[in-house]
Amino acid sequence: MASPLKDESGAVDTVIELVEDVTEQRSIQRLFMRQSEMNRSMAEVSRALIQSDQISIQDISDMILHYAKILTESSYGYVGYIDPETGFLVAPT
Repeated sequence: MASPLKDESGAVDTVIELVEDVTEQRSIQRLFMRQSEMNRSMAEVSRALIQSDQISIQDISDMILHYAKILTESSYGYVGYIDPETGFLVAPT
């Protein structure tokens, strides 16, 4: 915001302007928004796991993949788990 300073005759003699660098503030805001998005995603996955009596590994995998792609801004991804009986990596997504 600029403020003109006038001399005795009323003519503008000097202009004072205040400028504030908000780069760091914007960076912190983006960081908080990202953290909030991560917390919201984790809460959704946790709620689904706690509230559902019979959620399938496929449903869990799909949900985790969905949120992982959002959080990483990726178009592709996969989710897998180690089968306790075979020891093999299973990737249902």
